[in-house]
This record gives sequence, structure tokens and C-alpha cells, in this order.
Amino acid sequence: MTVVEKLRPGVQMPAWTAESLTSKTISSSDISGNMALLTFYRYASCPVCASTLAQYRVRAGEITSRGVELISFFHSPVERMKVYFDPGSIPFEVVCDPEREIYERFRVTSRVSGLFDPRALGGIVRSARYAIQRNPFSVDGSVAMMPADFLFDRDGRLLDSNYGAHVSDGWSVDEALAVIDRFRTARAA
Repeated sequence: MTVVEKLRPGVQMPAWTAESLTSKTISSSDISGNMALLTFYRYASCPVCASTLAQYRVRAGEITSRGVELISFFHSPVERMKVYFDPGSIPFEVVCDPEREIYERFRVTSRVSGLFDPRALGGIVRSARYAIQRNPFSVDGSVAMMPADFLFDRDGRLLDSNYGAHVSDGWSVDEALAVIDRFRTARAA
């Protein structure tokens, strides 16, 4: 078994370029000068991912009002994402990375044990209404991919990260805001 070294605070954001859900080409250089919160999810039909993305969609203004750009990543192709998400209803960029090249650069990995972790149950139960609206068995990516979150400063250096231990272990909006506020407070001091 190969152990993948996680990105550590202080490292520079890996370079990337990809197509967004709105068919816009965006890259890491586009977010230079702003703090950035990057959230990595699984595949388009994942109910847990849809539930979390819905929370971010509704509360995105709380993040952007703090001077933080929000970008989410899925490892589904654009065409598949558009089956499940209306690009016009999401107030931030959603990047499609079906080859998982960006996932690899950020060292976001799959872990089968994360599917069976009892701590995932709460997130799975909360996402039940999304499972009804979509076919969770119509998988277009790795079911074992774990979520991950990264907060970068204005110079593109990693401030904090979360490599999910199970499928529901991405930062909630409240957790992301707490991390953002902690670094904004430290910077202001």
C-alpha cells in the first residue's frame, strides 16, 4: 500500500487549469490575490456531496463576504454534472476533473474504509432527500474517493486543510467559516 503525503501548511497551491460547470476555463492563477477555499467532492450523483454543495450554494455569500473565493471540484465530466446541477443556480465555480489530475496534485485519494466508517452515517442520513432525487447507484467516479478541503492565503500558500476520513467528512459551511475567521483574525492581529 502506497502512503500519499498530504499537502502541509505553507506549501504553494499546486498549479491547475480545468473546465468549470459553466464551460469556463479557470486556473489556479485566476485566484491569485484572494484567499481561496477549495472543496473536493466525489461524483455528480453522490447524495452526500449534493447535500454539502447545497449548503455552500445557499451560504456562499458568508464566505465571499470575508474576501474568500470558493471553488468546488467534482471528478465527474461536465455533461454528467449538468444532469444533476443547474450551473446558473451555483454562485461559485464548480470545476470538473474527470481524469482526477487536480485531485492527484492536491493528493486527494480514495479509501474504501471511508465508505464503512460509522462516523459517515450522520451525513448519509442528512443527505437522504438528495438520494431520492437522484440515482445514487449511477456512479460516474470513484465511490471510495474521500472529500477534502483547502484554505489558501492571498499568496497561494496553504493555511489549513481537511483530508476526509470518510464520505461525510468534508468541512461544513460552519466549519469552513470557523477556519477562515481564525486566519482572518490572526492576520489582522
